[in-house]
Amino acid sequence: MFNDSQLLHKVVNGDLPGVQELVNAGVSVNGNLRPLRDIPLILATVEGHIRIAKFLIARGANLESACLEDVGNENGEMSARKGTRALHLSSSPEMTSVLLKAGACLNATDADGCTSLVRTGGGDGTRAAQGKCRPQVDH
Repeated sequence: MFNDSQLLHKVVNGDLPGVQELVNAGVSVNGNLRPLRDIPLILATVEGHIRIAKFLIARGANLESACLEDVGNENGEMSARKGTRALHLSSSPEMTSVLLKAGACLNATDADGCTSLVRTGGGDGTRAAQGKCRPQVDH
């Protein structure tokens, strides 16, 4: 039986065929178990796996899923604040564009009240895609 951990492993490693196999076998694109629920799209974004992100979105991934708590990296440094969404963590113009075109909310805030524009420094990808997003303040 396949599970969330296997999906996350394949997402992190950029294994699109493996991700497709697991999702086609019934693993949820949003994950099922806390704390792993809603993390696949965030991980695909962090790792820069655009094709996997597109696949997850096409299969119904929740664009507004957020980290449930602050997340640190292996060095003990803060890597994502509670409330952080995939768009907050996008580091490339192409990934930012993919997320915004799919409907990610540009105005969604993390636990610090920061939008993706603040977190990404308003990089070219966010500015370029900004006009493609319907401003929404009620997220």
